[in-house]
Amino acid sequence: MKGLKSILLMMGLSIGLLPFCPASAYGLRSIQPQDSPELTKKIAAGMEEEQELPPGPLPVHIGWMIRRHMPEVLAIEQSVEQPVGAPWLEKDFLRTLGQRNAIGMVAEYKGKVVGFMIYELYEKHLQLLNLAVHPDYRNHRVGAALVEKLVSKLSSHRRTRIVMDLPEKHLDSQLFLKKMGFQAIPIGQGLYRFVYSLPETNEPPEELPSGEPEVAGSRTEDQASEQAEGSEA
Repeated sequence: MKGLKSILLMMGLSIGLLPFCPASAYGLRSIQPQDSPELTKKIAAGMEEEQELPPGPLPVHIGWMIRRHMPEVLAIEQSVEQPVGAPWLEKDFLRTLGQRNAIGMVAEYKGKVVGFMIYELYEKHLQLLNLAVHPDYRNHRVGAALVEKLVSKLSSHRRTRIVMDLPEKHLDSQLFLKKMGFQAIPIGQGLYRFVYSLPETNEPPEELPSGEPEVAGSRTEDQASEQAEGSEA
């Protein structure tokens, strides 16, 4: 009996030492009478209540894409209403990123991947292959932040252009790139080549990349450049 009392006493002390943590601290929440049917379904499914986004640009952090980002990246890719070609599968991402000149970057907001881009390094330009933003985070300059990150990698004495080919029918993507300062050049077969050039280069359209492969750069080169920029800041 004495031993049982000791055990109960110890349990009581242990419980008393635990800090009080409301259920909401763990992302849990009970259904309330005033909840909408949509919210009720989300809570019943174990989903966290979504927080309203602040107006204007989101303070996203842009960094290298790594393997743990892949589930969120794939979800965003599948959410694109008019993907450029068929939606990429995981094997497509892995095959592309397995090339030594291919780079993946993600935009994160509060630890959640809200956008990404895939690009390739060439001797004189950067080839943008894929860029997408989560539907719930569009119109908050997430895509613009990704493109601006890419523009920051250009140099007047090295790579002076960003290139992306788009089908004629993808008007939303075309309008976005034009807004970001890209020029559209028809290249036939219903495709347009969108090119961003550094203002100081002033290269005429006829000197834009023809699509023939150039000497590729490397991922380590781009990362070394990024680290150098960070040390100078």
